[in-house]
Amino acid sequence: MNVLFVSMVLASNPEIVEVPEFPPMEVSQPHDSTDESVKKCEEDVKGLRNGMLGLEFYLKDKKYHERVCPNLDWKQPSLETYKEHPKSYLPEECPRDVI
Repeated sequence: MNVLFVSMVLASNPEIVEVPEFPPMEVSQPHDSTDESVKKCEEDVKGLRNGMLGLEFYLKDKKYHERVCPNLDWKQPSLETYKEHPKSYLPEECPRDVI
């Protein structure tokens, strides 16, 4: 009971904290290199997109091969291959309309 009373007393007297004043921030004007930054951003996004698609195809191919055509001899390409050229690398002999 005493603990509850003490915590209520402490909570009812909060300390007032003063917020320090900061000098205003200077906003720099955009450079003339906006074309370069846009191109860099597009390249980065393309790399991210290819990486995500490559990972998705890699995992789907692996799972699909295990479920549908495990008896088919196939060596899955590396994840880097999928990321460079995102597509399915399953052999044509593996039926694709099963799942």
